[in-house]
Amino acid sequence: MLTAGTWRLFDAHPTSDFYDAQAHSILAGHLDMPASVLGIEAFASGGKTYMYQGPFPALLRLPVAALTHELDGKLAELSMLAAFAVAAAAISGVAWRVRHLVRGDDPVTRQR
Repeated sequence: MLTAGTWRLFDAHPTSDFYDAQAHSILAGHLDMPASVLGIEAFASGGKTYMYQGPFPALLRLPVAALTHELDGKLAELSMLAAFAVAAAAISGVAWRVRHLVRGDDPVTRQR
């Protein structure tokens, strides 16, 4: 579903370069971004254009942005896959803690 059956994690998409552009802006020492990248996702203040989403995803992309422009707009699927892995690990951890609270140290069985 993530790649629509293509298995290509680094395809470019027209609206997936917001955080890459924000990472490049942070590396340049400012938070304003080109209005052409943001489109309707922008707000203007003091003659500069900013993105209203927070910078955390851009901060995660800083190492890649510092090394290359080749992956700009191509990290959306990989980022979603990484987020899914983190969420799955967290949910698994919570499930095992709840199981321990409910069942204690009883062994895992198929019985109810």
